Amino acid sequence: MAFVTSQQLDTLYEKYKKTDVTFTKDVTRSLRMVQNQTHLKYQGGQRSCVVYSSSLCGSKIMIVLPNKLLAKLQTSRLVYLRYCFQKEDSSDTISFIVHSRIVGFTRYGDNKEVYFAQLEYTHRPPDALIEILGAMLDANVNSRRRKEERIIIDTNSMRRLNLVSAAHTVRIGNESRNGLIRDISFSGLKIIILGSLTSLIGKKATVQLSQTFGRNIVLTGEVVRHETVENQVNLAAIALHFEPEDTPLEYRILISDCLKHPGVARVDSPDKMVDEKLENPRPQNNLIDYQSENSCRNYRPIEVIAMPFSF
Repeated sequence: MAFVTSQQLDTLYEKYKKTDVTFTKDVTRSLRMVQNQTHLKYQGGQRSCVVYSSSLCGSKIMIVLPNKLLAKLQTSRLVYLRYCFQKEDSSDTISFIVHSRIVGFTRYGDNKEVYFAQLEYTHRPPDALIEILGAMLDANVNSRRRKEERIIIDTNSMRRLNLVSAAHTVRIGNESRNGLIRDISFSGLKIIILGSLTSLIGKKATVQLSQTFGRNIVLTGEVVRHETVENQVNLAAIALHFEPEDTPLEYRILISDCLKHPGVARVDSPDKMVDEKLENPRPQNNLIDYQSENSCRNYRPIEVIAMPFSF
């Protein structure tokens, strides 16, 4: 995750403090929340709970409360909510407590001991929660506002995206093809593949991004265009399009975080380059050398030194 300053945290807090986040399976997985280590602490003990939703001002939890404990919490309403998240690049966890006040209970269905408890935070929550929820909400906004801004895949961006390699397999229909990802965005990616282009337009395609810490992100889209590589009839660059709201949340967070880094080479639109560094980049092993990103016609695949896969 990008380094966040105190000023940026203040901005995130003011911008999103009243925005509720519902902890669906996708959200829980993307934020790496450890639900079995989430507790409600009260005077004299603690009890496991499930965070149903949260903002930066309060949260709603599901909790099992016997009658005696329910009566106690209805009288003594000051509690602590303990959050726990797994760190992105390790198995370690980060946990913190949020000072809260119980403002109400609602019974869940016909179960006599399961309740929704509405909590109101009595203090500004820890910076970690502001950063985690703020980054997720920012990613959703950016996925619409910056959906056409593409990240050029090079050594720097691969490190920022935690990609194992630029080489990935794309599955088009029932056929898998090896390829090199050229650029990536909220709304699609471009990948150079080997093989015939016959009837690829309009076909569904799937790419599984492999990350350095062992997680994979599966992206499914549609082939919307292709360009042949000059003098290489068996190579082509194809563009996949997917709707940002249909992509996994963790992918949106990943792209949003990468775009915050000023050193990452990018393109503002599918037809225009804006980074002068890309006009004559130095050749790199494991990547096809090229002189211009304006079209695939300028690729020089004959100069590839070493390919990270075998076609």
